[in-house]
Amino acid sequence: MTDAWPDNLNPDTLDRGLRGLKRFRTSAMGSLLILALLLGKALVCQEAPNRSVFFDALLLVPICMLAYHEGLVTGLMAGVVTAAADVVLGAKTAGTPIPVFLATGGAQTAAVARLFSMELLAAIVSLLSSRTRSYAKEIENRTNEYLQRILLLEKHTKAVERDARHQQEEFEQDLLKYSSLVYLLEESAQELYSNLDVDRLFQSLLRVLEECFGSTCASVYLKDPTGAAYLLAHASGRDAAGDSEIPMILQPDDIVVNTLEASRQAIAWNDEPHAAALAASNRTAPAVISGALLDKGEPMGIVNVHKTDRDAPPDPRLMGIVSNIASIALANARLFGEIQWLAERDPLTRLYNRRTFHTRLESLIESCGQSSEPFTLLMLDIDHFKAFNDTYGHQAGDAVLEWFAAHCQQCTGDHNPVFRYGGEEFAVVMPGADASTGEQMAESIRSHIEHTPFRSGDAILKVTLSSGVAAFPTNGTNGDALVRRADRAMYRAKAGGRNLVSVAETGQDSAIASYDIEPLPEPTADGEATEAIRPTPEEEDS
Repeated sequence: MTDAWPDNLNPDTLDRGLRGLKRFRTSAMGSLLILALLLGKALVCQEAPNRSVFFDALLLVPICMLAYHEGLVTGLMAGVVTAAADVVLGAKTAGTPIPVFLATGGAQTAAVARLFSMELLAAIVSLLSSRTRSYAKEIENRTNEYLQRILLLEKHTKAVERDARHQQEEFEQDLLKYSSLVYLLEESAQELYSNLDVDRLFQSLLRVLEECFGSTCASVYLKDPTGAAYLLAHASGRDAAGDSEIPMILQPDDIVVNTLEASRQAIAWNDEPHAAALAASNRTAPAVISGALLDKGEPMGIVNVHKTDRDAPPDPRLMGIVSNIASIALANARLFGEIQWLAERDPLTRLYNRRTFHTRLESLIESCGQSSEPFTLLMLDIDHFKAFNDTYGHQAGDAVLEWFAAHCQQCTGDHNPVFRYGGEEFAVVMPGADASTGEQMAESIRSHIEHTPFRSGDAILKVTLSSGVAAFPTNGTNGDALVRRADRAMYRAKAGGRNLVSVAETGQDSAIASYDIEPLPEPTADGEATEAIRPTPEEEDS
């Protein structure tokens, strides 16, 4: 196939021009040939009139050509002109005027015969050629049609080729984009999965949203376990102008909560039908895109991207992938937190256990040793607890331990952690406090426990404690020394009659003094508090 026609040259126009030029050349050549033959006949008739028949035969050729190419009318016209020329030449040759020549019967018959034979032959040629011309025209039309189809096919092929190249370029761009996206998601997943701390996990999640969507303002909500509302857990990029303030709570009837809990998929709020639902509710879009955080198919949180710095709309499929990764990471972080909490806590009192106590104590000693700041250790022991267990049962004893732990935490506050050291013995660490402050805290706890009755069924019982106080670095510079000094001070309080606070003295390392045990009175059943429980010698505290 030849090259395509130039845009400024229409092939139809060129084809019509060529056909017109061909017809013009045929008509002109036929007319010139007739004139030449008539001129030759005129010259020959002057010398030899009988030879004019030869020219008459030759005249049939151009007349037939005209009839073939130009049609029957043109052939008849050429015959009439030729016959008229014969009459003129015949009259001139006979030396008579044209009317006289026409009046001669023989000459007139000859002229009519010539005219009839020429016109008859021209008509036959024209009729025979009409069918040929129709076939030729049909073939020409088909050829032109096929040519147009070929040109259209060529144009269509080029258009398809351009579309294919464009699609290939788009595919390559998408492939590069999604390859980068897969790499980004892999890094994001590693970052999210590696953070078992919830706060750090949320910070990583917001960085992932910034990388994936160009987020400039985002928020994370967690579902309140006690209700259906969602509480703001983390946010970044709040608008300083306050025109898109992130709410602290999403109520259960909020359109974001209802839509996400119903679909449990990522939602682009500018897409239909969500945009229509917002318009029907007379609400503006709460975010550009939102995703649901699910735990075993149940919603546990919401991720919102409120603003982005990119023109392209965010992809809900990508948001769904990020939300799924974040859901798994959050579930792992929560599970790790629960395991860590169980590992650090005493299951009965929910206080920190003994292992956590030694870890925190050594860490505090190291930090306070570098900063030269004091801290105080309190050792607390419930008086006559073994006798209470033996009298009222272990379930009542467990209830006393829970009650005692709650009241100790109430007295010490969040800044001074309470630990269950073992059995009925507890420890309190007071960072930044000296021995005097520690003694005041121990006395406050002792007084509070003494004046707060414990109810066991219908009986109201009085619980007391003995406490020992040791300060860092006055009474020791390591954990074992501090525990030993505080423990000995506590046993001095027990030896002094119990329900007392004793402060360790610097340099004292004496043995534990002995003390007597008084008999145990029975509790009253009328709801009045009894005296502090005293065990028998065989029921001495371990």
